[in-house]
Amino acid sequence: MKKVALILIQVIIITVSVRSQTDGIHFEHGITWKQVLSQASHKHKFIFVDCYTTWCGPCKRMMNNIFPLKIIGDKVNSQFISISIQMDTTKDDNDTVRNQYQLAHMLAKEYNINAYPTYIFFSPKGKAVHKVVGAWDDPSEFITVIDDALTPNKQLYTLIDNYKVNKKDSSILNDLVRAAYKSGSDSLSHALGNAFVKQFNNPLTKDNIKLINYLTQSSSDNGYKFFLQHHQIIDSIEGFALTDHIIGNILFIEEVEYIYKSNDTIINWSKIESRIKSKSNPRLSEVIVAKSMTEYYRWKANWPMYEKSLLHYLTIYGEKIQGYLLNNYLWDIFLHSTSREVLATVLPWSKRTLVVSKNEFSAGYDTYANLLYKLGRNDEALLWEKKGLDIAVIEKNINVQKTFKKTIDKMEKEEKTW
Repeated sequence: MKKVALILIQVIIITVSVRSQTDGIHFEHGITWKQVLSQASHKHKFIFVDCYTTWCGPCKRMMNNIFPLKIIGDKVNSQFISISIQMDTTKDDNDTVRNQYQLAHMLAKEYNINAYPTYIFFSPKGKAVHKVVGAWDDPSEFITVIDDALTPNKQLYTLIDNYKVNKKDSSILNDLVRAAYKSGSDSLSHALGNAFVKQFNNPLTKDNIKLINYLTQSSSDNGYKFFLQHHQIIDSIEGFALTDHIIGNILFIEEVEYIYKSNDTIINWSKIESRIKSKSNPRLSEVIVAKSMTEYYRWKANWPMYEKSLLHYLTIYGEKIQGYLLNNYLWDIFLHSTSREVLATVLPWSKRTLVVSKNEFSAGYDTYANLLYKLGRNDEALLWEKKGLDIAVIEKNINVQKTFKKTIDKMEKEEKTW
């Protein structure tokens, strides 16, 4: 009886394995690139090339969760000859993989493949028409990728050819930038970015804002001017001060970052603020410098100057600092400040971090409780720390729960928690 059961299990396993191979994408194995091209031409099918590496987690997700699906197989097999190419080399590679080394090298060089998984699509005549980088958990999203690969005004390489002969066509430029973005072609996207933003007249949506952000690298870019000009409507769409973040990051790189590599013991913040103001406005320059000073003195572990800088930053911008970041700042105050006045001043700010992004935030509870404890308000501190533990239990974070329990134990014993 046991033997019969074992045979049945083996049959089920084999059946499921064969079915998954049959239902999903049929990848050709053990054939040359020349044979792939010949099959595509003979059968009038496009070519789908899956470029993966052995260490790539998203590649494995696609192989295990998307490619074996019947809905994907039905979509791809009828229109494509498909092959899967390993782009890295290992000592465990079999002969089939080794025989593809030259093809893998050619693809990587010819199509600038440096992120995985990458998918290259060729026409039945063997001409590259499209490239996409990414992994998806939703099968419908990958079906959209396949549809794009068959649609001329979505195909990256087709659009590049069309743009070369008609650079004044804004619709081609619009489609090309979006295709380049999806393909991970950063250099191409950024090269076209200024022209794209200059002629941009589409509705301001989150997707369009994300795209323009991706295209914006410096204060000389049109995208930078776009964010300065439309900051109010963009922030209202995003629900937070996104434009301050984008502009601040760019100006930090251009005007502040150098101080981390400088040997100067005294930083001329007024000069830095003046340069930033010339590229933005008085409000932004003050905010960016206040944040930069806070971050710099934290990095230098100059806690008196950190306190002073953070208190000023909170005064002018505290309402807009994101909760996670605000909590990190206040935790450093708890750890390093010896001033009761400073601790008392930041306490109301800490209470704001009990809820972050509409969710109770256990780390915020921990900081708030510890600030209370350092101020000598032990009973209140213990109450809030226990509430934080309850939230950590809901979050199912075992390590955080252990930290809360240790802190509660110290508070109950009236030991230092810093």
